[in-house]
Amino acid sequence: MANTACDALIDTIRARAARSNDTVLITEDFVLAALNEAQIHIVRNMPRHIDLDKSDTTTYRIDRWATTAHVISTAVRASTGVVTITSATAHGLEVGDIATVAGTSGSDTTFNGNFEILSVADTTHVTYFSNLADESASTVGTITKLAAKPTYDISTLAPAHIGGIWILNGASTGQGGLRYRPLPEFREKYIPVSSQSESEPTEYTRQGSNIIFNCPIARAYQGLNLRIDYTAWATALTNAGSSTSELSNSDKGLIRYALAEIYDEIALAQPKFESKALKTRVLFNDWLDEYMDYNDMLLEELENYLLDLFPSSGLYFC
Repeated sequence: MANTACDALIDTIRARAARSNDTVLITEDFVLAALNEAQIHIVRNMPRHIDLDKSDTTTYRIDRWATTAHVISTAVRASTGVVTITSATAHGLEVGDIATVAGTSGSDTTFNGNFEILSVADTTHVTYFSNLADESASTVGTITKLAAKPTYDISTLAPAHIGGIWILNGASTGQGGLRYRPLPEFREKYIPVSSQSESEPTEYTRQGSNIIFNCPIARAYQGLNLRIDYTAWATALTNAGSSTSELSNSDKGLIRYALAEIYDEIALAQPKFESKALKTRVLFNDWLDEYMDYNDMLLEELENYLLDLFPSSGLYFC
């Protein structure tokens, strides 16, 4: 069943509450707010919704973050294009690490940039390749190891629920879904995350608009995508005629929820409406149970259909 345009839905709800001409208490704005509250309530109680299931593999690329910067004592580029860096303190770098050289000035800016470490002679000497003219830096800066981020800001998605997180391996399947661990348990086991060795994360937690992995992501995954499967919040309704709910077949539930809110408001002055509010809210909860069962059935049918089409793909749905 197609959903009713929002302005018509508002008129219907106010008419059922016998408040069509109410311009003080049960206004159109009041009903609109109740409808949007209803959508939030529905999504909050449905970790998956067939109309709101989404997957993102483009917003989140695995990149790297800077760790401790070490002052460079000398920087020399030889005829082979190999730069030898001597640090004033133990650099902690390993072959294959990506490091940033920064802070050189004048003609020495040719040493600046991100480079892969070719060799590590000892705790204060490393080399990297730079196919430029021979030079010895006189104005030296710092060298900083870049490590894979253990934390990603998901505010651009603003998911209601996260169903699964994957590190893609360049194919259509993931390396494996990460296990969710509640924040208090995660803190007890893994914080500080920076103390963990770089690896492929196996667990994650959510803190506000951030997801936090249980270890820095290994350099082998640099540049690959994170896939986040999630249930989005429904788009807020407006009283424009073209605005309809993204939640298919939800009119009955939206109406019942809004009516319950109306009766609650009226009951503040007329207590006899408390029973109507309670009864209507029970009807809404009954509808929500049926709606969740129906949605689960649709999701199961869709997944079975796709698994029949791609039996060996290892598809994962959240």
